[in-house]
Amino acid sequence: MDMGDALPGDEAGRLEEALATVVGDLDPELRSRYAFQVILVPGGGGPYVGLSDGKYWSGGTALWGGDEGSALLSVAEGLQECLMEVCRVVWPECPRHRFGLHARGSREGVVWACEGPRPHVVAPVGALPQPSRRLGGRS
Repeated sequence: MDMGDALPGDEAGRLEEALATVVGDLDPELRSRYAFQVILVPGGGGPYVGLSDGKYWSGGTALWGGDEGSALLSVAEGLQECLMEVCRVVWPECPRHRFGLHARGSREGVVWACEGPRPHVVAPVGALPQPSRRLGGRS
């Protein structure tokens, strides 16, 4: 489905740009295994982050791309949900604590944050150091 026909203004473009940024944070193994896209569900659902084969997870909040920061935050969360619920992969992981990271809005922009015993920011979304280890997943 052409998102430009279903989403207002520049929202489709912001979501696509945000997806490219977040996918850039994936470790090479995950990038080679899975291809992602923004999916609109027939009947008006979504948009959601889904796989190129059309599988998606709609249990979370639909993506929102009203501005660049909101698009980046919602796509980061959506990609994490898709990886977890469709692919059974927890990503990204804090290199220090091995806890899953969470996308959060902050004064510095949208960041990957560890909420482990000593909460801290690991990196801005789009600049996650590689390789990012992951927990679980299919082989």
